[in-house]
Amino acid sequence: MSSRALWAVLGVALMGAGAADLPVRPVTLRPPAPVPTPNLPHVPDVGTGYAVPLGAPPPAEIAGVAAAPAVGLALGDAIAMALMKNTSLSLAQANRRIAAFQIVAARGAYDVKLQVVPSYTHAVDAPVNPLVTGPAFGAYTQDTTGLLAQVSAQTYGGTRLSAALNAQRTTTNEVGAGFSTSYPASLQVALTQPLLRGSRSDDARRALALAVIGERSQTDATLLQASQTVAAVADAYWDLVANWRNVAIQETALQQAYAQAQSNVRLVRAGRAAAVDVAEANVQVQVYQDAVYSALENVARLQNTLKGLLLADAGDPLWRANLAPVTNPGEAPDEPPVDDAVAAAIRNRAEFAQLRDARRQAEVNVAYARDARRPQADFQLNLTSNAIAGVPNVDAANPIAAALGTQFAALNALIANANRTLPPGQQIPTLVGSARNVLQPPSVLNGSLGSAFSQLAKTQYPVIAAQLVFGLPLRNRAADGNLAAARAQLASLDVQEIALLEQFRAEASNAVQVLRETRYRLAG
Repeated sequence: MSSRALWAVLGVALMGAGAADLPVRPVTLRPPAPVPTPNLPHVPDVGTGYAVPLGAPPPAEIAGVAAAPAVGLALGDAIAMALMKNTSLSLAQANRRIAAFQIVAARGAYDVKLQVVPSYTHAVDAPVNPLVTGPAFGAYTQDTTGLLAQVSAQTYGGTRLSAALNAQRTTTNEVGAGFSTSYPASLQVALTQPLLRGSRSDDARRALALAVIGERSQTDATLLQASQTVAAVADAYWDLVANWRNVAIQETALQQAYAQAQSNVRLVRAGRAAAVDVAEANVQVQVYQDAVYSALENVARLQNTLKGLLLADAGDPLWRANLAPVTNPGEAPDEPPVDDAVAAAIRNRAEFAQLRDARRQAEVNVAYARDARRPQADFQLNLTSNAIAGVPNVDAANPIAAALGTQFAALNALIANANRTLPPGQQIPTLVGSARNVLQPPSVLNGSLGSAFSQLAKTQYPVIAAQLVFGLPLRNRAADGNLAAARAQLASLDVQEIALLEQFRAEASNAVQVLRETRYRLAG
């Protein structure tokens, strides 16, 4: 029978007798397309001898933990545990405390410094002349006990102040000395004020400014570490929530697939379904069973990640428990504009705060280097009050005293001879006292150390000195190099700021896009 006749018969059989009167159009059958030859890669012979193990499948449970009861965990508690456990955060806090101590140390440059120097000196000198000699033209000794008390300080404006009180007690057997025991004392006040270099910035001000900025930078580093810890805990927590929900969804799908497979078996036995439907349902059961095991693996991995963030002890019982998040996710937040998200990142992100701290440090270094390039011009003022008191020297071995004594006696003898011839109203008075009294210091200087201090208080013997000190190096390559380096550092921070702003915009755009996709999925 030809193909045309075959199609005619089929048409009659399908459409009934009434269709026999219809014209039959000839149909040309096309030959089927040939089956393509598969391209199979060469597979090496590996795993020789492997056989699928027979027996029951492993339990659908998480390894290393008890299936029940699960330990409920709130997000706030998880964050608190992670912050207390985080060693990096502890180190950041320690660095912050160290930076605070460095501020205290930098302020030490402005502390008032007190220096006390007690001293004792014993000297034996050879005789030099009849006045600088000991008794009988021998060696003379001098014993000096002294105390120097000095106070110095520096102001925040760069002014340096100092005050020194020096008091001594000196005893000597020098025949020509005015005092056998003397008490010299002095009070000196000095002031140095930079007029050019050092008037705007100096080592102390730079160190204090950098220490303050460093403490702020360490605070920002601590906040950054804390925010990263919070973000890591929150991500792991909500991922665990999603994957526990995924386990529940896959279990529900598995139960439905299993029920469908059992229904197909009953239909086949009743002759209402083909055996292939049972095979398809069994394959679907296996697919969902695989999905349950995969979901449990994800839960186990996320639980271990979260426990690693929270627990500091490998023996903590929480390692052997399932974690059940109890915090309600709430509603999805509204979608913010990207520009608002970028502005919020600039205000709140610790990375940008650290960049600002680095900029402040660079600006301090630029100001310091710029001031160091200026010439030196310092005004110095010194005020000194001197004093001396002591016990007059009455040593009879003083040759000048002996010579003057002879002259005194001769003069008095001449006066006496002259007075014999002079009337009573014209008598010449004789020299009163002795030559030794003439050589002694004035009686106002007689006394001890208290007398010397009294003279200091009255400023009886002052010395005032003022001067300007100018200094101009012919070349100042150190300051020039430091200034160029500080400016280059400041310029590099500009580039870093641009890069950080670009990073913020990219992250904000990605976050808003993820939020938009999530809201779509929740709405669907």
